[in-house]
Parts: sequence; C-alpha cells; structure tokens
Amino acid sequence: MIKEQIQPIASNTKLQLYRHNYGLVCMTGLLGCRWHRYQQSTRSNRKRDVLSFWSMCFTYFYSLVFFYFWLVVSNDTYFINSDMFQRVGQYIPWYGLGLGLSSAIFVYLTVTTLLGLLHILLGHQIYIHPFHQLIVLAAMIGCITVTVLIGLFWPKIWPLVFLSLKVYGPYLQITAIVVLTPLSWLLYRQWFKLSSSCEKTMWMFFWISTLLLLYLSPLAINSPLVKNSLPEKPRIIAMGGASQVAPENTLFAFKKAIELGAHGLYTTLQISLDDVPFLMTDKSLLRTTDVLQKYPSKEVFDAKSYSIAELKNLSAGIWFLESDPCGTVGDLTEMERSLIENAEIPTWNEFLIFMADYPLTKVFLEYSPMSGTQAMGKILSLEFMQHPNLNKSNFYFPVNSHRPEGVSSLVFGYAGSKNLQDASVDAALLSYEGPLAETIQQFHGYNIHTIITDVNSNWLLSIAWCLGVDYVATYDVQLIQNLNSPLYQWSAATYLGLWITIDMVSFIITVFAFIFQRIQLYGTNFSPESISLNTGRSKTSYRSRTMKEKLLRDAAALDTVDDLEVRDSEGGGVENRPAYTTESAPHSLSLSSLPGTLHTHLTRDGDGGTSVTNSYSL
Repeated sequence: MIKEQIQPIASNTKLQLYRHNYGLVCMTGLLGCRWHRYQQSTRSNRKRDVLSFWSMCFTYFYSLVFFYFWLVVSNDTYFINSDMFQRVGQYIPWYGLGLGLSSAIFVYLTVTTLLGLLHILLGHQIYIHPFHQLIVLAAMIGCITVTVLIGLFWPKIWPLVFLSLKVYGPYLQITAIVVLTPLSWLLYRQWFKLSSSCEKTMWMFFWISTLLLLYLSPLAINSPLVKNSLPEKPRIIAMGGASQVAPENTLFAFKKAIELGAHGLYTTLQISLDDVPFLMTDKSLLRTTDVLQKYPSKEVFDAKSYSIAELKNLSAGIWFLESDPCGTVGDLTEMERSLIENAEIPTWNEFLIFMADYPLTKVFLEYSPMSGTQAMGKILSLEFMQHPNLNKSNFYFPVNSHRPEGVSSLVFGYAGSKNLQDASVDAALLSYEGPLAETIQQFHGYNIHTIITDVNSNWLLSIAWCLGVDYVATYDVQLIQNLNSPLYQWSAATYLGLWITIDMVSFIITVFAFIFQRIQLYGTNFSPESISLNTGRSKTSYRSRTMKEKLLRDAAALDTVDDLEVRDSEGGGVENRPAYTTESAPHSLSLSSLPGTLHTHLTRDGDGGTSVTNSYSL
C-alpha cells in the first residue's frame, strides 16, 4: 500500500539534490528562528521587517553611545557610588552594574545587527523573531530612561563625556571611516536595486552627507593632545588620602597617599556640635562610619549634630573593609587591616600633628558647609597657630575665609581678573566642567597655580597634562602616578598626514565600489534599455525562486511524516530522513518513507528527452 502511494510522487515530482548549508541555517535560525531550509526565503523584504531592522540599527547605535558613556564616566566612579548611597542608603557598585548592563546590550545588538546585514549581503529576506524585537524594544526604552535619569541626577557628567571627545574623537573618526567604507559595497548594491528615483536621491544624499561629515569632522575636534611640545607632568594631590586602598579622610589614608607619591593632600573640614574641627567629606555619617551600630536609637545622622566624643567613638574604617568599594581589600596585609579597623575620625589638631612629619607636602582645605567660613576660619586659625613648626606656606585656606598669617589662599572655580588681583590668590581649584584652556591661561598670567579636581583616569590626566595644569586632584593616586606620558599624543604633522591619508583611501574605495557595482549590475553601457532588461531578468528570477520555494515546501510536507505505524512481517520499522535543498539538476534523490530506500535517477538524452530509473534497496 505504501509503495503504491509513493510511486506516483517519485515519478512525477521534480527532483533535486539537497545539501546541508549550516552557515545559512545558523544565520536565519539565530535571527528569525528559521532553522529549516524551506523557511529560508529570498523574496523581497516586507515593510514591517524593514522597519524592525532599522529600529534595531537605531537601538544599536544608541547602545554604542551608551556603552561609550559608561566607559568614559569610569572617571567619576567615586562620585556615582557615593551619590547613590546618599539616595538609597545602601552601598551597591552602581557603576559596575551600569557598565555590565551596557556591555551586555551592546554585544547582543552587535550580533543581531551583523546577522541582519548578512541577510542583506546574501540576498535573504530579513525576518527578526518577535523575541528579538521585544529585547530590542526593552533595550531602547531602558537606555532612554537611564539617559533621562542621568540628566536629572548627574548633569555634571555630560561635560565629562564631551571633554572625552577631545581625546578619543580622532580615533572614533578613524574607526567610523574604517567601518563605513566596506559597508559602501553593500549599500551601493542595494541602492542600484531601488526603483524610485526619489528614494535613490534621498539615500544618496544621506550617504554623501554622512561621509562628508566624517571626512571633515577633525576640523571640529580641537584636541589639546595634538601639539608638538609637552609641558611638565602635573603633580598629584590626593583627595581624602589614598581612597582606593584606605578609608578616606583617615590618617592611615593620608600616610598611604604620601607613600604612593602624592605631592599634596586635599581634605574637607567640618565643625562638631561642641565646636571642634574634624575631617570628613560627607555631611552624613552613614556611608563612612558605623553610626547605625553605635547609636541605633538616633534619628539624625548629620555629622555636625554630634559631639567630638561621640564622633571619636565611631569607626571610620570598618565600612571600608565590609563594602570593599574599590576591590582592594584583598591586597591588604593583616597589619593594614588592623590599622583600618581601628581608624577614627581625625580632628584638625591630630591632622596638624601628623603633617609635622611631612613638611614638603602641601595641604588644600575646603570647608563644609562653605557658609560661615569666617567663624570656622577663626577656630581653625587658633589651633593652627599652636603648631609653629609647620610650613605655613604649604597650607592653602579658602580665599574668602579667615586665614592665619603666612598661609596660602585658594579660590574655587573661575574668578574675574579684578577679583584675582584684589584677593592675592595663590592657587585655583577648577573642575573639568568649565572652559579649561582659557581659564588656565588666565590664571597662569597672574602666577596662580591651577588644580583640576576629580582626575581619576589616564585620559583626563592626559588632557590636564597637555593643557599645562600644575596639579591634579585624584582619588586614585596609584593610577595617576604610573602614567609616564600622555595617552594618544600626536604631533600636528602626524595627525594631519594620517587624517588626509585615511580620508583619501576611503574615498577611493567608495568610488571604486560604486563603479564596480554599476558595471556588475548593468554592464559597461549604462542606458535605459539595459536597465529595463536587467529589471525584467530580476523579476523572472524572482518568480523562479518563488516557484522553487513552493515546491520545496510541498515536498517537505510530504517527507516529514512522523512515527508511521507500519511494520512488515519481520518487524521492520519506518526510517524518516528529512530532505535538504540547494539546487536543481539531473542528480539523484533519496526518498525515505519506506523500510528501505527508493532511488530515482533522471538522465537527459541527447535530443532533450528524459528517462527515469528507479531502484530500491533495504
């Protein structure tokens, strides 16, 4: 009975030889979950699939910017983690979470976008599985949401990102050209296949504009790293001591910073409830002390609301050992762990006694809060005058506060030229948010030392170095100390030559790709008649592919019979062997829905006739 059903099909169906193509199967399967050959289509893309692909490309570009953002803001890891602690009340490595999430999104979208481009390159219909579409949509919404939150809570970070373009801008421009130049081959091939002249004009205008923007973008990149002469390396100021390897604003942290090569220390002073100055950056005691364990009944954790005796009862180092904010606790010795565990909040007097052993180290002071600096300055001055052996000129007090005689003055931020002359400023503490080049040049004109704060990465140090800054204040002394030359420094002639060479090579390749695709599709004669002939041939080829796919689906439906309950008298079973496709030809095909195998051989005669020979084997 089975032989009678199969025999007509084997005799009348157009037979093909099927071969495995694992590359195509993986390509269509990973992107669209089309793991079967008959599901692979070469027909034109549907509008919704094209829209999904462009949405994925947009999200990929957004994730690229998002990933770059998190790489750059590693400079502000301390600020991000400490600020989020103040908001949520718990220490979590927020920067690490943001970087890990952005990396995962970027890698995932890179793979899916490449799969989509391979579909276009190989002439396959783009089909993105709904699962991928949901992930792309979630990634887009997540990136946009985080961008909005960053703009609301950390607006100071955006100037850092724009400043990083002065370092990485030339490399990003070169990378973009290297990536887009090979893509021009694929773009021109698709462009020639467009039937609407309006679409052709629009896409060609967009493409040429993009290339021109990339070719000429170095004109807008005013990088301080492109210079022939190099100033002296800035000296290092440790903010809160060696905060990477010790709890900040402790005497142990200050000692470690000096041992690591810091030329100066930067600290913040506050006044206790009983008018005793002490060193602490945070206004709250929650992050850097064990106040919850020592005073669980208290509801106020403002440092100024505690007496000096209560503050001395707190540990300033246990939090560092427990949370390990910088991942360096594992490198500490047992003695260092013991010193950190017993660390206390230092008073101003204890700090001055400590500094007597380091007469060459400069000290830069900030008051918290900055209001009432006159009263705080008087208290600090009284205790300062009790240590006559200190090198007074190495201590920098805020310029608008009461200062002991003989100390240096420190101004925060930009000040007008008139204020600089009247106040006799010795040093200026600047952030990376302002116009650094102009401000530094102005301060140097008045013989004022310049300091840039929050320099915790090599690329930002490179900018400060090439701008001629005198000091950089950092939380990572060891990282800054180990950099011996600026990153990515160019001479003007070298950068100009590289820029012109890459632009010219890219331009030549794109023009060659355009000419080659034109000749390949239309020949050497570019005329309306050749366009018409090629268009007709493309439509015929499309119909042929469509009919072939229909036949393949019909054949696959017949060959995928599962679990036939047919057994012969000897107990033989039925063996199912699925068919795979590639090309039609007078070859052999094995059909498998019998206990044995039926072989059908087609042979073409010289006069165009065809003979069929069947053979059966067990």
